[in-house]
Amino acid sequence: MTETADPQEPPRDLTAIIAVGALDAAQVRALVAAHARTHQLGDVLVRVAPLGALELTQIEVHGADDGLPREDPELVGAVSTMSPKGRAAFVHANHSAAQAIIHPFQGGQPGDGFAGAPGPDFDARIAAAVGAPSLKALVDADDGSRYGIGVSSSRTVALVRDAELLVPPGLPTDLQAFQFHDLGRGLDDGGERLAFVAFDRERTLRRWREESGQSLATRLEQAPVGWFGPLAGRIREASRALAALGDRTPEAAALRDGAVFELLAMHDARAFSIGDTVAHWSERVLPIFCLAPTEPRIDPEEVEDLDDADGILHALVEVMPATAPPGGEGAMLDLIADDEIVPLAPWVAAGEEVAGALFVLKAARLQGLLRAMDGRRLQDIVERFARAWYRAARPGQPEGDAYVQWRRAKEEEGLRDTDRFFRDATELRALLEIAAANRLTVGLLFYEGGAAE
Repeated sequence: MTETADPQEPPRDLTAIIAVGALDAAQVRALVAAHARTHQLGDVLVRVAPLGALELTQIEVHGADDGLPREDPELVGAVSTMSPKGRAAFVHANHSAAQAIIHPFQGGQPGDGFAGAPGPDFDARIAAAVGAPSLKALVDADDGSRYGIGVSSSRTVALVRDAELLVPPGLPTDLQAFQFHDLGRGLDDGGERLAFVAFDRERTLRRWREESGQSLATRLEQAPVGWFGPLAGRIREASRALAALGDRTPEAAALRDGAVFELLAMHDARAFSIGDTVAHWSERVLPIFCLAPTEPRIDPEEVEDLDDADGILHALVEVMPATAPPGGEGAMLDLIADDEIVPLAPWVAAGEEVAGALFVLKAARLQGLLRAMDGRRLQDIVERFARAWYRAARPGQPEGDAYVQWRRAKEEEGLRDTDRFFRDATELRALLEIAAANRLTVGLLFYEGGAAE
């Protein structure tokens, strides 16, 4: 019996290591982590998916910064030695490029490879290497969550900062989400900047209570400087303060240094959104997710002012009202209430004012708003607003092609603004999903523009 391709279903690509037999996912991740350290691959994403129907294991390794594959022959060979049958192969198929590659290994030793195009010859090589009848059989044996390079699938784990993080399916994998990053947008505007951070606060608190000051000082000094983002300039002073405690823990020594505690929290940070101006987060990004459920109405006298807007999204937040949080508008961010922002340091009493760079955010409400604003709903809101704007700007004129041309012009004018909004919003959503999946605390990291990297 031969397989027949579904004419309605486009062929699906694959880039992965296929091992014969069932492999322990934790052992595979440990192997990949050691390989990444030895070969200086940086942080990586690993997916270990059992293909039970074929008695195979599929392993995908991608960079945590760009989402691109990180498999190499040495890693494939190492995986083959873990296989109960001693066999594994690197399998790559890109149908749009008519490219197909297979590189088999037996007991760590390479076999005869193949480079050509997807098709019967490639399927025969797959069958010989790992026993699957075809590329399609490999793809069909997966759980259906895999959408290709650039999007996380089920069972994706990030190996970052000597920790493992679950990565929920469907997130972009090229966001540089696991290191502090700031593209410098809006630097000319001046003002304070903000990045959202997911960190292991319980771990930080435990170290504060249980580890000696000298041990913590060593941790700060030996960690990569990039772990601390815009707070890296504080490391030397904080290390001196901790080292002075000797064998005493900061809690036992009654140390009350918020800057030191912030650095330790950044040491335990796991994921970041992009950094941008506080004004952009507060006035342009968050309002989209807090829109009041009202129909857009634009008065004729507003039209001239809207023509100065940076595109449709900017005009929308200028006109459409946003719903304030239940606790009222906040002092730090309008659409995040003051009672949703908590001081980081454990010794700060409730209601006590404190200055600092890193604050705890109670993020449940914000996450709910982002989840509720899916792409289809936002598209509908933008369409209704754009039509209301057009009617106010050109009363009585036909819509049809004239409206399409008008809207296209507005979209072109706002390309940079729209790109900036979607980059910020996408990264915030990813950060909140990663934090929720791993029970991490969400923080607000404030810093000066000159610290952007």
